Amino acid sequence: AVSAAAGAEAAMREAMDPANQSLADALRLSYRVLQFAILALVGVFLLSGFQQVQEGQTGVKTLFGRIVGEPGAEQVAPGLQPFWPYPVGEVVLLPQKDAVELNTEFFPRFPQGASTVEMAAAATTTADPVRPGRDGSLLTADGDLAHVRILAEYAIEDPVRTLDEFRPDALREVVRKALCRSMVQVAAQYTLAEIVDGREGPVESLREGAQRTLDAMRSGIRITSVGFPERTAPLAIRNAFGRVQEAREEAKLAAEKAQQEANTT
Repeated sequence: AVSAAAGAEAAMREAMDPANQSLADALRLSYRVLQFAILALVGVFLLSGFQQVQEGQTGVKTLFGRIVGEPGAEQVAPGLQPFWPYPVGEVVLLPQKDAVELNTEFFPRFPQGASTVEMAAAATTTADPVRPGRDGSLLTADGDLAHVRILAEYAIEDPVRTLDEFRPDALREVVRKALCRSMVQVAAQYTLAEIVDGREGPVESLREGAQRTLDAMRSGIRITSVGFPERTAPLAIRNAFGRVQEAREEAKLAAEKAQQEANTT
């Protein structure tokens, strides 16, 4: 407490010295803490560029969006990869292998309560036509309709080319579209019986056609396997079509037996 008497100004300065000293110490401490925090943030920022590449992954390093590395050696190897942090640099990773399923593109919608093809066929009549836009289908070489489900696996052979052409999140859709395009072309080359009888010709033609499409896009993707988990005639005629196929096989066997008997005679 400083009274307003003679020399009050000097007394005030003397009284404020401890307060000023405390304030200076507090500011000095705050400055040190701020310096430490900035250094810690810089360290965390630099360390954020380190990324672990797992087995089964592949990818490249990009600096300001451009792929970097010696020509032919741009692909990163499994292990800890030190690099510039985002947004300066980034390690873009992809799974070396992946799979896509086409379950609805060429397959009909099941009636309510049906969970299998057999149940759906039993609940479908000729009064339930295949409806474009709701039921997927394929037009075959003999003018019939066929339904298939497709399961395909693919591998990234050239991640540099792949990431130079496509975004990482677009790869599955690229493979899906290539398979759809090829399947439409394949169906136009085979009859309904050839597609649904379990023959490997349509499957191999599908893989080759999809691969040609991917190669034409310089995708760096290779389709390793393709299969038809399910393939069927239209549900309304599935059972009748099966009986026709059985009758054809029986007729074929009967003709062969008759020929053998004729030869023997």
